[in-house]
Amino acid sequence: SGGSAGGSARLRAKKWQKLLDEASGTHYYFNTRDSTSVWERPADYTSDGEALDEIVAEAEAVEEVDDDDEEEEPAAEPEPEPEPESEDEHELPVEEVPGHVAYMLTQFWNSVLDEDESLVANGVAPCEAWVHPPPVVAACRSGFGLCRLINVVEAESVDERALASAALAVHAGDESESVRAAAIANLTLALNAARSINCVVGSITATHLFNGDVDAVQSILWQVVRVQLTKTLSIRTTPGLLVTFPGTRELSELLQLGPGELLRHWVNYQLRQVGSEQKIHTYGEATSIYAYADLLRALFPDDCDGLPSAASAHSSGLKKKHLASAVFDTAEACGL
Repeated sequence: SGGSAGGSARLRAKKWQKLLDEASGTHYYFNTRDSTSVWERPADYTSDGEALDEIVAEAEAVEEVDDDDEEEEPAAEPEPEPEPESEDEHELPVEEVPGHVAYMLTQFWNSVLDEDESLVANGVAPCEAWVHPPPVVAACRSGFGLCRLINVVEAESVDERALASAALAVHAGDESESVRAAAIANLTLALNAARSINCVVGSITATHLFNGDVDAVQSILWQVVRVQLTKTLSIRTTPGLLVTFPGTRELSELLQLGPGELLRHWVNYQLRQVGSEQKIHTYGEATSIYAYADLLRALFPDDCDGLPSAASAHSSGLKKKHLASAVFDTAEACGL
């Protein structure tokens, strides 16, 4: 499918990156395939416009292949899904780039849990990346890994002595009612803990997590990652953020803003600095990928020759899922 790693729809990372040698002040070209560098511009180096044409062409080719496949083997009409209880069920639009999102979340999961002998012994960690469905989704089913992850982010959010150890049998294939009940109890504790660290749970339930709802699991994990990365961010710790607020606002008001709001203002400030018309209102909005493209171009202007701007993507008709793949590839090439 379009989001799977290594599939035909996944856009390749740009072969050459134009970088600046700070010692000489001269640009050179880095080959992302074999890690070699040359001073002279390679014959197959592509500029921004040329790279955009390649991305559009590949996206169109992928769509044609997908259309052919659908004509040959028409998919059966799916059963209608029940309507979600509320619009905020899943904060992250993970359907756009499932392979990349799952990879990032799996790396975080493994970095925190793969040295825990008890979790490793019970199959909770480590998890393999670039597999669909993501193994990290199944690893969450007992609730142990998710609770441990939340406790690493915010100590004592969950009293792990209250976790039902019987739930661990689910990782060995035990789907009995007693194991299910133990897992549901653990996952309920995990969701309550997630709320306590300011994750938006919405209508996601313990049953969603136990049943392996990929979007639900990745939405919770993504928010836990964000809390971990931003929990020390404040005006007091980073006073330079004051410049990101246009106009005059009382300092007492700014001191009350949480990490998420500060980060949003910082992103929008960077976008304004490069003349982008993009603006982030919430991190879950589907249009954010256009803002992320312009943000990368603002932060790494010498490394984003192959990444189209939001304006270029709009004018060329580049689909969001293909722009998202290009954003992830460029971010990886920039060392993020």
